[in-house]
Amino acid sequence: MTRKILALVLALAMMIPAFAMAEEVDYGKYAEPITVSFLTRDFKVESTEYDINNPDRKSAHENAWISAYKDYLNIEVVREIAEDETALNARLNTGMASADLPDVMVVSKDMFYVLAENGVLQDLSAAWEGYAQKNLIGKAIDAWDGCLETGMWEGELLGFPILVNSFNSSQVLWIRQDWLDKVGMEAPKTIDELLAVAKAFMDAGLGGDNTYAWGSKSDPFSPIFAAYGVPFRATKNAWIEQPDGSYVFSGVNTEPVKEALLAMQEMYKAGYLSKDIAVADTKVITEDMANGRIGMVFGEGWLGATDVKTSNVNIPEADWVAVRIPTKTGEDMDQWTNATIGEFVVVNAEAKNPEAIFKMMELELHMYYEGTAEESAKYYLAADGYPVWDFRIFRNTGYPTQDFMRMEECLAGKAAGLTEVSSFSNANYQRLLQGEAGQRDQVGFGRVMTQAYPVLDALNKAGHLIPDYAGPTTENMTLYLSNINEALVSAMYKVVMGEDISVYEKAVEQWYATGGQAITEEVNAYYAANK
Repeated sequence: MTRKILALVLALAMMIPAFAMAEEVDYGKYAEPITVSFLTRDFKVESTEYDINNPDRKSAHENAWISAYKDYLNIEVVREIAEDETALNARLNTGMASADLPDVMVVSKDMFYVLAENGVLQDLSAAWEGYAQKNLIGKAIDAWDGCLETGMWEGELLGFPILVNSFNSSQVLWIRQDWLDKVGMEAPKTIDELLAVAKAFMDAGLGGDNTYAWGSKSDPFSPIFAAYGVPFRATKNAWIEQPDGSYVFSGVNTEPVKEALLAMQEMYKAGYLSKDIAVADTKVITEDMANGRIGMVFGEGWLGATDVKTSNVNIPEADWVAVRIPTKTGEDMDQWTNATIGEFVVVNAEAKNPEAIFKMMELELHMYYEGTAEESAKYYLAADGYPVWDFRIFRNTGYPTQDFMRMEECLAGKAAGLTEVSSFSNANYQRLLQGEAGQRDQVGFGRVMTQAYPVLDALNKAGHLIPDYAGPTTENMTLYLSNINEALVSAMYKVVMGEDISVYEKAVEQWYATGGQAITEEVNAYYAANK
């Protein structure tokens, strides 16, 4: 056995899940053909032009995936396409009025609740529990704790969540290792160490006369609040579970927020935060990274492939690394993450085969994540680069930790000394290898895979990445939430820039008095009903 083959065997044994295993897969094929009607948007993009002369790409109604559902599952798909979400919602409203809905629909979160309220959806609980072959789809659900509950309505599973690639936009601290080396320091683990590193960078003028402490690619509150265990982002809607089981909006979780704001106030006084903090533009951070004026940036896990890449290309000595956000104590703390569910698969209350959607999803996930080279070329990405996956009925469904799965496979391939990995991860792996071979425009991408994503994956597995509220958008939220949150954030800026903490305390009182109390009660009612 050659070294390459042996390494491949070892790597495959390490991968979770194992990729590209050529074996017979049982999806639960029907003994006799069934017909299922679907209503979805058309998921094609510019690169998915139809070809009337190619049966695998002929149209949204005739393609490789439509054939696959029939060949592998004995399901005859009758597809109805809506041009966009507005057209889809109009069709659903008309269908409810005339009792003319298709068997299966892929709908927005808001429309899911409209359909549920009108009593036209089928409880999927028995179909889900009874589908014995849910290998990959089961793992996808398990990868996001509580995601299935988002489709519950009055005790019934009326919507199955469309899971998309998530958690990858959670923040880490990107820091220049070459600057750390120059000042003889290590990457900070605590807020105090962060301040010490910032002072050293500024005192040494490593970015020139205008060297400054750090920047943030989101609002300035998010990374510092995370240091105190508050999963906050100014434009988002994150809620924190309290010891008694109730939930409070993260921005009014008063004691930790007050501590974070006062810490930011001291940072502002010391010159570590921009004097224009309330109007700071993230584009400036991008420019300052590219021009070498800054050595620390709080940003998304994938920032190594964008802003860090630009800095590495522009500055030959730049050596950006990714570490966990420094915290008050040095221990892991909760922080906001980009996990959200915006669409659901729903089934008509009168449909005969609700379990068909799970068979189809399992087939789609297998071909997407575990397909052989031949299967991948036919159902995932063709040899000419044509994205066949766009033809899937549930095109957006995938593993919520998809980027972390690729990371795991890349690390396994690297450990085994492979020259390539599965088609699912190989493009990422080649960029990782190129970066480690010294190709400057890929070094940052390699750090995404070897440093940023491992940090975020560990935080996620430990339950420290907190997503937004996933329940229905209530009338009170529509009427009040945006305005009261804007007023709250405005008060936060005032405190950071020097005003007394009572300004924030009064803003919290106002937040509750002008809609926040009603919203808090609605959020708690949702969580209580779906535990």
